[in-house]
Amino acid sequence: MSAAPPSTAAATATADPTGLRQRHPAAHESTPPHASTTERAATPEPADDKPLDGVTANGTTFEMPKTSDMLTSVFGNLRPRVSSPSGRVPQSNAFDHITLAVLAAQIAVFFLVPVPRVFFLFLFLFWRVAYNVGLGWLLKHQSDEGWLIRQVNDHGLFDANKNPAAHAFFKREFEKKMGFTYQFDAMPVEFNAWLLFRSIVDLVLINDFGTYCIFFVAYWDTSSYSFGFTDLLRVVGGLLIVVFNLWVKVDAHRVVKDFAWYWGDFFFLLNNPSLTFDGVFEMAPHPMYSVGYAGYYGVSLITGSYTVLYVSLVAHLGQLAFLTVVENPHIFKTYGKDRHLPHHIFSNPQYVRVFRNYFSRDLVGLFRNMDVCRSPDLFTLIIGAYALLAGLFGTPGFATAQAMAWIVFHTGILGAVLYQQSRTKAWTRHFIRFGATNKDAFEHWKAIYNLSIAMLYVSFGVAAWKNYSIPADWTVQTVALRHVLGSVLILLHIWTSMSVFEVLGDFGYFFGDFFIDRTELPSDLFYTGIYRFVNNPEKIMGHAAFWGIALMAGSWTMFALALVSQLANFVFLQTVEEPHMTRLYGSRVRKESGLAKLVRERVVPRVAPLLPPPVSDALPRTLERATSTISGILASSSQAVVGVAGESTSALAVSAASASSSVAAAVTKLPPRTSLDAYALAVVGGPTFAFGQPVTVEFRVPAGHAGRRDWIALYRVNGAGETTQRLAVTPVSSHGHWKYLNNAQAAPAQPVSAPTVPSSAGVPVVAGKVTFEDAALVWTPGVYEARLHFDESHTVVAVSDPFTVVLELPGSDDVVVRPPSPAATDDEAADDDITPEHLNPDPTPAQLAALLRLSYGSLPLPSPNLAETDLADIPDPVARRLLAAIRSLYAVDFHRAALAQFGGIDTLATKVAEARIALYAAARASANSRARSVSPRQVGARERSATEEEGDDAVPSPGHSGEE
Repeated sequence: MSAAPPSTAAATATADPTGLRQRHPAAHESTPPHASTTERAATPEPADDKPLDGVTANGTTFEMPKTSDMLTSVFGNLRPRVSSPSGRVPQSNAFDHITLAVLAAQIAVFFLVPVPRVFFLFLFLFWRVAYNVGLGWLLKHQSDEGWLIRQVNDHGLFDANKNPAAHAFFKREFEKKMGFTYQFDAMPVEFNAWLLFRSIVDLVLINDFGTYCIFFVAYWDTSSYSFGFTDLLRVVGGLLIVVFNLWVKVDAHRVVKDFAWYWGDFFFLLNNPSLTFDGVFEMAPHPMYSVGYAGYYGVSLITGSYTVLYVSLVAHLGQLAFLTVVENPHIFKTYGKDRHLPHHIFSNPQYVRVFRNYFSRDLVGLFRNMDVCRSPDLFTLIIGAYALLAGLFGTPGFATAQAMAWIVFHTGILGAVLYQQSRTKAWTRHFIRFGATNKDAFEHWKAIYNLSIAMLYVSFGVAAWKNYSIPADWTVQTVALRHVLGSVLILLHIWTSMSVFEVLGDFGYFFGDFFIDRTELPSDLFYTGIYRFVNNPEKIMGHAAFWGIALMAGSWTMFALALVSQLANFVFLQTVEEPHMTRLYGSRVRKESGLAKLVRERVVPRVAPLLPPPVSDALPRTLERATSTISGILASSSQAVVGVAGESTSALAVSAASASSSVAAAVTKLPPRTSLDAYALAVVGGPTFAFGQPVTVEFRVPAGHAGRRDWIALYRVNGAGETTQRLAVTPVSSHGHWKYLNNAQAAPAQPVSAPTVPSSAGVPVVAGKVTFEDAALVWTPGVYEARLHFDESHTVVAVSDPFTVVLELPGSDDVVVRPPSPAATDDEAADDDITPEHLNPDPTPAQLAALLRLSYGSLPLPSPNLAETDLADIPDPVARRLLAAIRSLYAVDFHRAALAQFGGIDTLATKVAEARIALYAAARASANSRARSVSPRQVGARERSATEEEGDDAVPSPGHSGEE
């Protein structure tokens, strides 16, 4: 009877609570964790010392007998058969004797037989192949089809009736090996097959280790030692690495125990194991395969042999291949892992649909999901080919400049895009403004970002090739070593990138939580995979390939490029990504990585007692201060870079302001001081005006200056308490909201005809009124003032009291509040500050039709039923007024072209609602659930872009031929 692979139903697991930034759509139900197998950290910890139960694939439950570790099992049981109160004492069996005999024979050959030392190199490689290929083949087929158990059943190895001789042999040997109360016939075939597999593992692993020791001793040339400081440093460093390797193995076995050490879950599972990530499993991913082979490199340092180093690298790569081909597929199958969707959204079908709406076979890099029938993929391929050919056929300087340009674009320009997207959703707003959706914005971002990252690697590789010279002699100095270490760094980079992508998926790769609101697709932090051990692997390991390529090229130019790329990426992480993570996830962002926790909790307490008391007492505080200092230096460095950029921006702004003031000064004129007090300005009515309501301003000017073409304009101010001083110069444009004293925007041919009246200043004055309506009226809610300018200049001679333009929600008597402007760039206007009380409910078509009617002002309506109006046909001034009203009421900014694209009022209402979902999902949901009335409050004053748009085609104010 063949056995199927173990079922996940046979075991339950608890979610892992530790690790960094895994930005995944979150779920309301936890899923099985993804631990490794030999190092999956599945620690059997029986409650109240009760033995754990094993569970076979068919659901049979059995009590797990006591087992021993490898060294105790093989070397520690060399004793005669004795009994104890708890049963038989374990003894070495025939399999152990074979293992020890093979090991002893190899040692004897090394000492007694004069064979070339290369023999021991191939002897080690034989056992290494037996491990990675032989055991890998057995485990792969056991995982896929229960092969070993099927062979045992087919040949009746454990069946007394079918094969009595084999049954008697295995019964005798396994009972001798296990001892205590173990009964061969009482155990299921899965457990006994595992014992058979353990015997094979003992043979292979012990001889693999033994022959490696023989191999490196054979290639250890002590005659090359000069016993100087360099040799001493090399030997001490190598010994420390070997000791560290031994600690990794011991601590790993402490955590995983025999069951996982011997790949037990390829045969059966444990009932309710507690999954822990303790000790070395908090330090590095797959420690038995990664840092667990550090001893190879320590031995290479001690021997000083390149042969030992290269063979060790090959052996380590074989182990990593074993992990990739055998271990990980079994883990994913047994403990659950979907490679295509983040596993945290499976519990909610709606989230799955949303995820698939945003992510669909997107191109990642140059090859993953490449489809030349899609324009982004084709353009990426063409641009990549162009950069490759241009760089290869160009000069080294051109290739270097091309690589630098892509570094600046990728980390600088795209970093700035993400910075603004995080705070104001600037990227999304741009697309929504022209009638697109948040998905459209994200699709374009994905294409540009992937093109950028692909070109970053292509251009860097081309630059390296142009700065590289093929060595004429690979044996000179460190030429071969540079290439080997460079290749190792490249492989480390590839592994890091794959590990990061395995955790983040498409969602994290494309910075999904910068664009997709958490109310639409909940995301959270899950510290799993590589993020369990380090908080941000991209900071260091994410650029290992650049350093590896630079090392292989042996070029200081490439080292400089690698350094610039590393520093630029660090600044991006410090100033863009980490602040965004903190703002989005708050206290859930982990401050201490798994590695730092391991050092603090396990290394420091063990090292401190070995040091003198003053040193041991100060060690924890010293480490804490050092960590704090390094973090502070790094943060200060990134802030300094941002500060320099900010100062540059401020300098440009000052220059622009100076230029603007110079222009204004060119048209500045001063009235006679004797008549200055005769100027006066006042707004009739108010201080509140409804949207579209004409504003009338009364003026008084000296009679002798009434024909000098004085003019009045309306300007937005920051609040009711701010008033422009007389004789100040207005440095900004009125955007068409102005008139001469003759109540027109055409220069008066004759002086103002109005009765002359005396004034308190003793100067005869002319009084009159100017009414602002239609194009001259301000159509954006806010606080304004009227300013009287002298004789076609920008000198202010009179200022009115502030007045407020308000916009009422159609169907409501309450004043509508304008939330912070999308154009505002300060933190106070960030999207996170848009709270439910600042946002009105979504509009209805009837409300938008009412707004359109108001926007026509005194212009004739095209038809009595504006709900059926084609928005493409409405006049541009009306369109701008309608858009200003929508911006004020619903905090959504559309372009005029978007109205023509929408067509009707019904579609416009739908688009407004969709845009609010993308920009203010949480606040919108709350606003729609509450009553539609809002309490009156002062309208905000940050409407820079709105006010400017109103006057795009406005008549220039006096003294200017265009925009001021």
